[in-house]
Amino acid sequence: MKRHSRVRNFRVLMGAICLAALGAGGSSTVFAETFIRFESQQGDFIGQGAQRTYTDVMVNDSITAGISLSAGGYRFNFDTANDEPFTPGAYEGATRSPFNRPPDPGLDVSGNGRGCNELDGRFDVLEVVYGPDDVVERLALDFVQDCQGSTAKLFGWIRLDSDVPIGDTDQDGVPDLRDNCRDVANPEQTDTDQDGIGNICDPVQGATFVYLDSEEGDYIGQGQQSLFTPDDGGPITGSSNGGGFVRFEAGGFRLQFETGDGGPFAVGDYEGATRYPFNSGSEPGISVAGNGRGCNTLSGRFEVLEVSYSDRGVLENFAVDFEQRCGSDEGALFGVIRFNSEIAGANEFDSDNDGVINPADNCTDVVNPGQENFDADEFGDACDPYPADAENLLVCLGEVSGLSDEVDLLREEVASLRAQIEDNDGDGVIDSNDACPETPAGSEIDSSGCSRGQLCEAVGSVDSLQSVFQCVGQSFEGDDRWRSCRISWDRTAGSLTCVERRGR
Repeated sequence: MKRHSRVRNFRVLMGAICLAALGAGGSSTVFAETFIRFESQQGDFIGQGAQRTYTDVMVNDSITAGISLSAGGYRFNFDTANDEPFTPGAYEGATRSPFNRPPDPGLDVSGNGRGCNELDGRFDVLEVVYGPDDVVERLALDFVQDCQGSTAKLFGWIRLDSDVPIGDTDQDGVPDLRDNCRDVANPEQTDTDQDGIGNICDPVQGATFVYLDSEEGDYIGQGQQSLFTPDDGGPITGSSNGGGFVRFEAGGFRLQFETGDGGPFAVGDYEGATRYPFNSGSEPGISVAGNGRGCNTLSGRFEVLEVSYSDRGVLENFAVDFEQRCGSDEGALFGVIRFNSEIAGANEFDSDNDGVINPADNCTDVVNPGQENFDADEFGDACDPYPADAENLLVCLGEVSGLSDEVDLLREEVASLRAQIEDNDGDGVIDSNDACPETPAGSEIDSSGCSRGQLCEAVGSVDSLQSVFQCVGQSFEGDDRWRSCRISWDRTAGSLTCVERRGR
């Protein structure tokens, strides 16, 4: 990344400079302005709920892939994260600069002794012009920053020698950057379900909530169940890059999902998810964290039930069920997210109404609050056709009527095959070929599965020379003590005895 030491200082006494432009048949006047303006919502740590406009703007550093500015005791940093120059467009999924990692762009607004340890945001480059040495000469940039996982946002507008106005498409006095309905005037910004889409352009007030069901041992949820709604848990915000990434914030939790292949979300299952944003290009990503807790490594899955975007790429409807396991934790975190969901209603996450949400329920359509599961398979006893058989052959074949006899026959064949390959003593010789099926662990054996001691014991108990020779014939291949027993007749006892040889 090439840096330049050149520093430009924009000091504008009147807040605007007038550039005269001559045209055919007369003259026109274009006003190019330099300023930084921000609006901070109540609860935002950086702006402290204030609104500020600064016209004395300093460009601290300008590079092809980034820019750093300061004004009024605040510093504003932006970068593309991939060493590519700024171009007009949307930069979604920004994280804290300079600690962002590609493909995430970088953003960091701090000042007056306050900064974010972690942040999320986005910015739009509306205009950019480079001068000598690739130094930014003109810039129009709008940004949004969420600090420390707060739902309160910091909105900002930056103009350097730019005549690009602050956008207000519907002329309702609310800038497009924070307008929940850009194309229809709604100065009150009424949003009943608090999904970020104003009522006036939200035809259906769908279900909006986040429900978390944490098992014992789960680090993130701490074994608790939590329900967040706009009424009792504060705003639930959702954002997207218009394609394969979505992020939600609710009750101090941040929930992020990515398709993994760069493509847009579609209804369906996303298996084998790993920690976002460190998932590989072939794996979907998930990251649910909050209240100061996050996973270093994780595994999970999620199912998208509903998704739609506006023409501008704004997330309008989303429904997802997920499962996440943090590191080596024994417990899992299950959850459901409904964001203005119109087809997945308020109670469709618990189909059997037994108090266990579908992602965590081993019988989604049969009441089983205790989740009993004798054979420890994926089906609870209440809906398991073979509750004592983890193979569930009938389920594997599908619930097809008239196959009970075939299934029973198949079960018998499986049992027979299993018996043929069983090796109870673990000596590497299957039981059907093992002359000594109870050989002590770690013993040296021959091809018959017997140790020297077992051979000697067998020889000592036989009552015919034929059996003796058959036993002795089971030799240890490749061993110079292949004949492990010497046979002698014990006249007193009237029987054969076996004395172990010390050599060949």
